[in-house]
Amino acid sequence: MPAADIIGKNVYSVLDLVFADENTFDKWLNESRANTVTAAHSWEHVRLKLPEPKGLLQFDMAAYYNKDNPSGVETIITLFDKSASYSLDDQSISYVALAVHELRGPLTLLRGYIEVFEDELDGKLTPELAGFMHKMQASAQQLTAFVNNILNVARIEADQLTLQLHEEKWEDIVKSVGNDLNMRAAVHQKTIEYDIAPELPTVGADKVSVYEVLANLLDNAIKYSGEGDKKIIVKSSLTKDGLVETTVQDFGVGIPTSVVPNLFVKFYRNHRTQGQVGGTGLGLYLSKAIIEAHSGHIWVRSKEGEGTTFGFTLLPYVMVAHKMKSDSNSDIVRGAHGWIKNHSLYRR
Repeated sequence: MPAADIIGKNVYSVLDLVFADENTFDKWLNESRANTVTAAHSWEHVRLKLPEPKGLLQFDMAAYYNKDNPSGVETIITLFDKSASYSLDDQSISYVALAVHELRGPLTLLRGYIEVFEDELDGKLTPELAGFMHKMQASAQQLTAFVNNILNVARIEADQLTLQLHEEKWEDIVKSVGNDLNMRAAVHQKTIEYDIAPELPTVGADKVSVYEVLANLLDNAIKYSGEGDKKIIVKSSLTKDGLVETTVQDFGVGIPTSVVPNLFVKFYRNHRTQGQVGGTGLGLYLSKAIIEAHSGHIWVRSKEGEGTTFGFTLLPYVMVAHKMKSDSNSDIVRGAHGWIKNHSLYRR
């Protein structure tokens, strides 16, 4: 680019940067200017979009801030090109997503036939055969969740996962997810209980994606609750900051302290349980991306032998509705990495 097209311009009007989460460069810089004299920070997997047909480059990025630098240079940004290595990961995801996409057709057909059999044969099967039917339904449901997770992770990696935020009644979504997973829980001798605060405010949410988050957390609770009859508690309430917080608590095997920091990392599996419990290591990674795209926060608290609690927050609808005032649409569009706005000050 010619120097005249760069010097004196806002960094986001020159570099179309996409960060892996909400901890973006401009957020760090604004906090540094407000709170410190010097600061340094680094980011991994930063995407730099290029004009078509060039596509994008992928970097690790470092920044240094010095408020009183004698040279007059306040902030230095360094980009380390990792396009070759990061593209291998993306290609792996894309290949898997392509293969998994072909499962959608036969899987939909399979679930349809199972539902027909359940309706037509209701009351006509022996308890043993009815149990087999329930297990088939639970397994088909689990496979559907697996397919959805793979495809959505591929969309996140390609920065193509978009969310349509509408005003939603959160209690209805929670009960819907619970009803859909009740059979799977019953097959594993688990019971889902609810503790939902009355008169919760409506939330600004993409119904399909937050459904998947809660389904992922409930599925984990079912898998890691251990053997025997145990309960899983889903609780929703309002925090002191006015956010709608939902927790999923199990009383199972728990998670080692050393494992907790890596739980939301893509493909990560606890080596102690991966041989006994199936999974891809993508559910929590996907859930984190979706919740942060909703401007929420996801967390975990666990103790070995006593169980695990996952929790996340969503914004009440009144907190995001103002984003609509400049739009003619009745919803809010977000990407996995932030608001979809073609404006240099808000580009992520």
